Amino acid sequence: MISVGSNQAAPVLPQTPRPSSDPAPSSTAPATTKPDTPRPPAASWTFSDSHAVPSAAISAVSGSLQRAQSVLDATLAAGAVIGDLVSQARTSAAVAAGPDLDPATRQQYSERYDDVLKRIDAVVRSAGFDGASLIDKTAANFQMLSAPASADGTIAISVEVEDLSAGSGLGLTPDALATPAGAADQAARLDQAADRLKAGLGRFAEAAKAVESQLAAVTKLRNSLAVEPADGGMAKDSIGLQALQLKQQLAGGGLSIANSAPQTILSLFKGPEGG
Repeated sequence: MISVGSNQAAPVLPQTPRPSSDPAPSSTAPATTKPDTPRPPAASWTFSDSHAVPSAAISAVSGSLQRAQSVLDATLAAGAVIGDLVSQARTSAAVAAGPDLDPATRQQYSERYDDVLKRIDAVVRSAGFDGASLIDKTAANFQMLSAPASADGTIAISVEVEDLSAGSGLGLTPDALATPAGAADQAARLDQAADRLKAGLGRFAEAAKAVESQLAAVTKLRNSLAVEPADGGMAKDSIGLQALQLKQQLAGGGLSIANSAPQTILSLFKGPEGG
């Protein structure tokens, strides 16, 4: 349930008579005496003043939730690519763990493995949005994501970070497939990395659903308050434009990740063969 902070309604503007140089009307004044220019009804001023603060607060909450949604979308897209790369690395490590592999073939698998680790780091570095990253430890803004979810500040959606870089995050080591023992060790670490990745992406997906649900509630509330007052001073709802801009930026970020990755990553977006 969304909670909007209560704001005391602005007092009705006093209907103080304006000074006039005209003499005060008397009981004998002509019936054609021109009255003062009509003023806006008091209720109109009360509506405008009392809705100004909630509307601004809800707009701020909406923007915060939209940003969180885009950060999580970029994180989940990168996580899917990282998951495929971890699977590729696991295959190379498993083959290299065989004791009968000839040196030339082992060297090929070792180079392939090291290249996959570099790709994992490249995808991690590309997963930030608007200066925030939930999976890149080297990012300047690598910290818990907290998005206010109510106008009174009593509700917030927080998401903890998860370092998914190949070395410090997943515990993978380059040049480790030179020996069968080293390859077997990396294979075991990759199994642990896959479990960690699955758990982390599960948390991010859950948070994304919470943000989406709360954003829908905030949008509905904003739309219910987006009524023009009598003086026409309330700005029109711009949430649709903000969401479109954020989605366009996210699409650009996803394209950047795809362009920076080799063909093995791009094959993810083609779907499973034969399906």
